[in-house]
Amino acid sequence: MKNKRANKAVSEIISVALLLGISIGLFSCVQYIVYSYPYEPSPPSLDLVGSIYGGNISIEHRGGESISLDAQIRILIGSSNNILINAEDYLDHDSSDNDEYWEIGEIVIYNPNIELTGLRIETIVVDKETSSVVMTGLIQGG
Repeated sequence: MKNKRANKAVSEIISVALLLGISIGLFSCVQYIVYSYPYEPSPPSLDLVGSIYGGNISIEHRGGESISLDAQIRILIGSSNNILINAEDYLDHDSSDNDEYWEIGEIVIYNPNIELTGLRIETIVVDKETSSVVMTGLIQGG
């Protein structure tokens, strides 16, 4: 006498194994696609305002997130002067709270030692932690 029930159980086990294999394979493909995209942190959101006062170029942090003091500031004066400074080196110590961040109310002041009247002045501020431009602007038109 043959046991017909034993043959049916094998087909159920094979179908469950096939469904599990297909599910795991699809999940692995989706996971590979999602994790293969590079993760880049978003740039900080802040409000920087540039101005000229008394022959000095100043950039004030007026709101938003704090950024590290190793931020680089590129100042373009006229068509010939291209200056690269670090925020830490030119932070106004009267407005600073002596920590590692450029925060609300703190001002970076740069004295170019040239007459700025009539010259075009542009600034670009780059946050080195996220390698992103956080400010670009025209301070004075030429």
